[in-house]
Amino acid sequence: MECDLSEGEVALQQVVANVFMVKIPVPFPLKYVNCYLFRGSEGWWVVDTGINYPPAQEAWKAVFDGLNLPLKKIKAIYVTHYHPDHYGLAGWLQEQSGAPVFMSEIDGKSVEVVWKSDLRAVETGRFLAANGMPADLVEKIAERGAQTRLMVQPHPYLTTVAEGQEIMLGEDTYQVLYTPGHTDGHMCLYNRREGILLSGDHLLPTITSNISRWPGAAENPLANFLHSLRKIRQLNVQVVLPAHGPVFSSASKRVAEFLDHHEKRLAAVLAAVGRESSAYEVCTKVFGPHLSIYDWRFAMSETITHLDYLRAAGALETVQREKVFYRRNSA
Repeated sequence: MECDLSEGEVALQQVVANVFMVKIPVPFPLKYVNCYLFRGSEGWWVVDTGINYPPAQEAWKAVFDGLNLPLKKIKAIYVTHYHPDHYGLAGWLQEQSGAPVFMSEIDGKSVEVVWKSDLRAVETGRFLAANGMPADLVEKIAERGAQTRLMVQPHPYLTTVAEGQEIMLGEDTYQVLYTPGHTDGHMCLYNRREGILLSGDHLLPTITSNISRWPGAAENPLANFLHSLRKIRQLNVQVVLPAHGPVFSSASKRVAEFLDHHEKRLAAVLAAVGRESSAYEVCTKVFGPHLSIYDWRFAMSETITHLDYLRAAGALETVQREKVFYRRNSA
């Protein structure tokens, strides 16, 4: 069963029995986010929603029309994490359907400080500047963030789900697994009987997950992420339904590749630290000086993440002057 977008991309594709991948366009370089529809005898369930802008709304409407699916048949909406391409349309879908929206308690709190308040945006600007980013780049990143905040409204009424909680998606039982790293409250959904994992942005088939250090959030998100990867490696996963890229089956292989990637990235970041270096100086050495505003934000936050992991491990120490500088630990 397929519905076509105007550009010819498949908007709806059955991936396993009674589970459909819905490709929702996003205004970012990744182009689409994979959302999922689960069919049950009493209705349909949604996992992740896309960002709230007209092409995404139109894509959802096309899918619902193609399935002859009244929105009131949506029984529940689950959001793997608070990032805009996953959370942004949850309020709109809730308004249309009346369905409850579920998210982890941790990321529910992140919604309050990131999307409903100016505080995190102000703190983020100061944080990037303190880590050496030039003022013009900080300003452009802030402008992009303000635009994004407009695309996560209206906000839904949220109900939280707990680690280990069992939920119904269609006719099957899934377990909520907290997998912090990409966000502090990121969650995956696991069908133990069928070996199906909805991985959100935790485990992706063709790109690595962005692991960012932000003020007011976890101080060592990379340590959390590596722990979460090893948690997933213990499961009997037969098929992974990711938020970006194609469905894949080699979960343990992909976990190993992620672990190897971060080991190499840590080595590259450590090698880029001079006598005393700001995170921005390290970032330009590791990622290069010519990045888009979109990429600067993620490259900078990833660099700080790896620097702080190395600091926590004792390989680096920080020096606080007018800015934060990193240097090799002389102890």
